[in-house]
Amino acid sequence: MQKNNKLKKTFRFILPMLAAGAIVAASINSDVKADDPLKGSLPVYDIELGDTNVAATLKADVITDRCNIDDNLNIDDINVDLSSIDISGLDTSKAGIQTVTLKVNLVYTDNLTDSVGYSFTQNAAVNMKVVSAPALKLKSNEVTVNNGDTFIPESYISYINDDSGELPALTVDTQNLDMNTDGTYLVTYKAVDLQGNTTTQNLVVNVKTPQEVLDQIAAEQAAQAEAEAQAKAEEEARKAAEQAALLGASEENTNTSGLGYTAGGANPYGGGWSNCTFGAWQALYNARGIALPNLGNASQWYSNAAALGYAVSGTPTAGSIAVYNGHVAYVDGVEGDMVHIVEGGFNGHYNERWVSSGGTGTKSTIGYINV
Repeated sequence: MQKNNKLKKTFRFILPMLAAGAIVAASINSDVKADDPLKGSLPVYDIELGDTNVAATLKADVITDRCNIDDNLNIDDINVDLSSIDISGLDTSKAGIQTVTLKVNLVYTDNLTDSVGYSFTQNAAVNMKVVSAPALKLKSNEVTVNNGDTFIPESYISYINDDSGELPALTVDTQNLDMNTDGTYLVTYKAVDLQGNTTTQNLVVNVKTPQEVLDQIAAEQAAQAEAEAQAKAEEEARKAAEQAALLGASEENTNTSGLGYTAGGANPYGGGWSNCTFGAWQALYNARGIALPNLGNASQWYSNAAALGYAVSGTPTAGSIAVYNGHVAYVDGVEGDMVHIVEGGFNGHYNERWVSSGGTGTKSTIGYINV
C-alpha cells in the first residue's frame, strides 16, 4: 500500500511541555501496536466550542493524522464517512484542554462489506476553543466636531482585540460624512477576525460650526447689509436730487446760489445768460473774481485750459468749471458724487441744479478745470 506524502498540519505537543498538572497522559492503549508511530506523544485537536457535530470533526482529523504517521495507511483507501469513532472523557460544553480516549474503526473503500478494516485506540488532548466575535468598543456613541476639522477615525476607538491573539482587521465607513457641512452623520466601524466573525459599532457625528464663527459671520452679514442699505439710500437721494433739479429747471431764472444774473467784468463771450460759455465765465467771475481768457467753444475749454497751464482732472471741486460735451458750467458745490452747477444756456436762460459728477443726464462729463 503506497504512503500518502501530503501531511496534514496537526498541532501536537510532548507531555513535558504542558503546564504542570494540566494533563496527565494515560498509557497508550494495548490495541495500538508496539511500534506505534506516536511513540508517547499526545496529539492535540482543536474543536470549536459549539460545534454541532464534534464526533465527525474529530473523526476526520484523527484519521487524517493517523494516515500521515502510519506507513501502512493511505487516506485515499479509507471511507471516512463509514468509519467510526468512540470518544471517552470529552465534555463538549466545557472550554479548555481535555484528555480523552479515542477508539477508531476504519472502513476501507474497496472492502465495504468488512465494517472494521483497521482499528486503533489512542489518548489525545482536545482543546475546546471559544470562538467569539472580536471585541470593538468606541469611546462614545456620539461626538460633536467643528465644521472644517479633519475626521480621524482611530481617535474615537477605546479598544479592539480578539481572543485569537491576532488583531482584527478594521474598516471605517465614512462615505456619508461631510466635515464641511453642518449636520448629523453616521460612521460605521467594523472589526473582522481571522475566522470571519464581525463586530460592528456605529458613531453618530454631529458637524457644527463653532459659535464664535457663527457670530463673526452674522456680524459680517450685518455690516454688509448696512453698507448696502446706506448705498441704496445715497442712490435714492441722488436720484431724488436729480429729479428735483429737473423739476426746478422748468422754472425761469432759478437762482439759489445768490450769485445773481449780473454781467460784470470783461466777459469775452456774448449772448448773455442764454449762452453756456458766457454763463460759466460769468459765474466764476461773480463768485471768485477770476476772469478766464477766451477758451473757445464749450467742448474745447478742458483741453485749452490744460494747454494754458490750468489744473484739470476728473474730480470736481467747489469753485471749478465743469466741462461737458457741448456744455460748460460753474460748480457751486459738491456732495458725494453729486455737483451743484450754475449755468447759462439752459433752455435759453440762467439755471442752477444738482447733477451727477459723471454728466448732466444729457451731456457726459469731459472733466473739470480746477481754477
